[in-house]
Amino acid sequence: MANYNRRINEWWTRERVILGAKRFYADFGFCPTNDLDYTAKQAFTGKLNNGRISSRGWDAKYPSIFAVYKHFSSLREMWTAAGHDMNKHWQEWSEMEDWFVIESCGILPRTEVAEILKRTAPAVKRRLYDLGRIHANSRWGISMSHAAELMNISNSVITKYLRKGIVPFFRGNRNIYLNPADLLLIKNVDWSQEINTELENLIRRALVQRILKIVKFGDKWREHEIYKFREYEARSKKIRDVSQQETTL
Repeated sequence: MANYNRRINEWWTRERVILGAKRFYADFGFCPTNDLDYTAKQAFTGKLNNGRISSRGWDAKYPSIFAVYKHFSSLREMWTAAGHDMNKHWQEWSEMEDWFVIESCGILPRTEVAEILKRTAPAVKRRLYDLGRIHANSRWGISMSHAAELMNISNSVITKYLRKGIVPFFRGNRNIYLNPADLLLIKNVDWSQEINTELENLIRRALVQRILKIVKFGDKWREHEIYKFREYEARSKKIRDVSQQETTL
């Protein structure tokens, strides 16, 4: 039995597995990614010289599932190596894919995320919704445009604070993100007066999170934030580090 398995392993090299995959597609016209679906078509396809059906690996037209996994981590990887562009629109989302979708939201274009994951842009958008209605405009804080709207000031006013290195920010793919707690650094708003309810709630939550961060990290809490003091040039969209200034609330 051991000698039999050794002979099968020697026969089904990576190159032969790929050729067998191409033969499978030519015969059946589809690329199964489920082990059972593949085995149902692959099993007992070998023939001896006398015409009798054989299940021996070197007699088979297509590699067994064991031969496939010797060279590839999945059937999908084998089909890709055989030249088929595998789209995963129907496949269950993995934990790693969910992590990547959440972490790349607002940073990478959705089309690029879809290309990396071999899915479609609408599928990525739907997955973000299923994971908690995650939206690029609010993924990394409040967008500059939305903050300006809630504070009833223009984007150019906030831009001045960014350019001078007074308010830290984080640049995403399409948005400039701000920490709501840092909006209190903008002096063009009379914070003693009643403000927008949504804005007030955002700032309150951000201040609570900041207090917890200060308790945990002490005076180095800024080092653990994604928002940095930088010089901002809106027209060329270039960002250049400037001397960091520690600003307290």
